Amino acid sequence: MKKILYENQFDKPLFYDYDFRKKNKKLVYIIDWFCVLVILLIGFFLFLKVPVRGRLFRLNDESISYPKLTEIISLGLLIPLVTVIPFLIILFISIVIKRDLNDFHHSLLGFCQSISITLLLTGSFKTFIGGLRPSFLEFCKPTIQSIAQGNPPVGYGSIYYDKSICTESEFTVNDGLSAYPSGHSSIAATCFGFLALYLFARLKCFDNRGHVFIYLLVIGCLISAGLIGISRVADYHHTFLNVLAGWSIGLIIALSCYRLNFSSLFGHDNHISIHSHWLTYWDYHNNNKNNNDQNRIQNNIESYQSPNGISLNELS
Repeated sequence: MKKILYENQFDKPLFYDYDFRKKNKKLVYIIDWFCVLVILLIGFFLFLKVPVRGRLFRLNDESISYPKLTEIISLGLLIPLVTVIPFLIILFISIVIKRDLNDFHHSLLGFCQSISITLLLTGSFKTFIGGLRPSFLEFCKPTIQSIAQGNPPVGYGSIYYDKSICTESEFTVNDGLSAYPSGHSSIAATCFGFLALYLFARLKCFDNRGHVFIYLLVIGCLISAGLIGISRVADYHHTFLNVLAGWSIGLIIALSCYRLNFSSLFGHDNHISIHSHWLTYWDYHNNNKNNNDQNRIQNNIESYQSPNGISLNELS
């Protein structure tokens, strides 16, 4: 373990005090889950209640004149696909195989953190930036009468209109204006991206064993997220740049939330939860708090074992 020894408490980073976490373990987790719930509710509110920032458009713009096709993967299919499958896999491995409740808790917490933060960011971008779907005019359906009754065109040559000329419902028009970024892509990327990290850590994909089926399980998660994103281009609901933005948001959040809950992303200790890390740290500190011989402490790091069976050098 790469342990940093601070000479006085003023040199320590903010919130470094391990005594607080040790004495308030349940409170820390309650705060984590409360934050997940609040962020999730804000994300849903942005998606469902906040009007999308309007975009101007031309009626002769071919890039928004594609037909409105039936979704290849609807929202009703996407949600159970990207949430239930990863949850069942995590449950099976952590509880049935490993029988490690702490591993399951941190995996589930990280998974829910990924979903909530991705939903918040995606909803924020859609609401305050937005974008026209390739089939936007099908979402709008302007008519001669609605064009005459709506706001007058603006811009050079008076060729740009706003959503006031649309005849569809406000919900449908808002949907047509919320192309950037792709929500399907971001949610799929964060859910399957987190699952890929989880399987990569548990199965040790690149651990000098060369089992191709393990590699296929891990890469299959990323391929699934990719296919869901590409389906949004195929049914003219998004451009590729919209999908790429969604993938980027989802994968970045999945990587960061996994690291929040486990010791590393790609190291040999990437299967060790933060809970196990702290158990080891507390036990190590308690056994050495009265020892001033720093050389002996450093020599004992390699061989020291905590009650949960994790050596300190495994947490490096």
